[in-house]
Amino acid sequence: MNRPDDRHPPAVRRSPEGGYRLIPVREIAAVWFLHRTGRLRFADIRAYLACQEAVARRCVVRSGKAPTFTPREILALTGGGLGRVTASLARLERCGVLSFSRSAIEFTHERLADRLKPSGFPQFLERFPNHDRLLPVPRRSLRLLCGGARASLAAMLLGHLVWGLYRDGQGVFRPVGRVRLSWISETFGMDAVRVEEARTQLIDIGWLIPEESGRVESDRSGAKFRINLSWKRGAPSSMAATGPSAAVPGAGSTPAGSDMEPPAGVFGDQKPACGGPPGVRISQPEGNGAGEAKPTLRHVVPEDLRYTRRLLELHDQAVDSGWVGPSESERLKWVAAAEHARVVGTTNPCGLFARLVRSKFWHYLTQDDEDAANRRLKAFLYGGPPSVKVPLPGVLGTAVRGGQGTLRPGLSEDARFVRDVTHVLRQRGVPESSMWRLVHRERPEWTQERWDRALGELSPGDSPQGR
Repeated sequence: MNRPDDRHPPAVRRSPEGGYRLIPVREIAAVWFLHRTGRLRFADIRAYLACQEAVARRCVVRSGKAPTFTPREILALTGGGLGRVTASLARLERCGVLSFSRSAIEFTHERLADRLKPSGFPQFLERFPNHDRLLPVPRRSLRLLCGGARASLAAMLLGHLVWGLYRDGQGVFRPVGRVRLSWISETFGMDAVRVEEARTQLIDIGWLIPEESGRVESDRSGAKFRINLSWKRGAPSSMAATGPSAAVPGAGSTPAGSDMEPPAGVFGDQKPACGGPPGVRISQPEGNGAGEAKPTLRHVVPEDLRYTRRLLELHDQAVDSGWVGPSESERLKWVAAAEHARVVGTTNPCGLFARLVRSKFWHYLTQDDEDAANRRLKAFLYGGPPSVKVPLPGVLGTAVRGGQGTLRPGLSEDARFVRDVTHVLRQRGVPESSMWRLVHRERPEWTQERWDRALGELSPGDSPQGR
């Protein structure tokens, strides 16, 4: 197979925000091989990744102080029940993946690879490029994977990391590569449709940034992509929107989901929907948007999970109905359930959210879900000066705060829009060549000619070419 990067992929001389954990590629391959051959469940893979995060938390331990590990810490990262976590750790130990004790978690990938040789693991390992290297897995991605991500989302994320994230001896990170979806489907044993849905979801949450690539190269080596090293769950920039007047078309079309069907009754109709016309517009942070339907528990739509104001209106209705209490603790759980459903789900996020809150399945929520919910609530309730939202999906869903430069009098609305969007994309490291394409994908009326005309109105300091 071809090397995942292009001729000279751009280097990023900084580590992923939130830190990273070096994991041998062959260890990841061995764990997934055990899952494919039926010796490990996918829940066990999540427990394994949670153990990696637990060790990463103790990368700097004070001299003379011994670390302490408990299954309850793994439970806080994975959710579910303590009995399931304990069973997963036991299976991981029986398969030789790790040894778990109160004083240490040790990973035994070298001995594991030798044990798996008779069962065909060497042939499976050859499918992974450069499998003798250490893979720098962002810790935020680790918490996403162990916190409830479905197998297809985990396969998609790990596949892109294997083919698209390199770190050399000088600490230079290269987050750009190419991968064929067929490789992910065949290697990880995933249905092709689920793989495509997972890719769409990673783009929607801003973890994955598609790059321009020629058709011939895409057919031969796969579509080009960039991994967003600054990605963060529940970041105020993308999660604190107050109303759906900035409706994002991707919200309704994003396959989100879970196998959990909504319970019968009041949550019976949970079809994905997206209010408002297609496209992208800069919205003001007040109200629910002209002409938008009020949120209702009888029909939860993706915008209710995406926009904090609508989500809290649903919470007020739930309190009035006696389903949840009015305490701050239950409000935090309510928002955490929305976070869990939005990020973890791949087919029916609204149904998953309904099931979680109606049945009070709070034990499925992870610490990362609650942390993301806490950031959302703080940004919504106490979040600084008014801002103009640029509600494109993923990294484009970043708030552009006021006061970031002065626009010349008479500047058109198109030019102001382009200025705000390009400012956000530059902060996220998106190349200039990809900016128009990302906007055009969500708002087709933004032609190349219209984009160039708006750019022409900006001063050199405002336009991306002038930076």
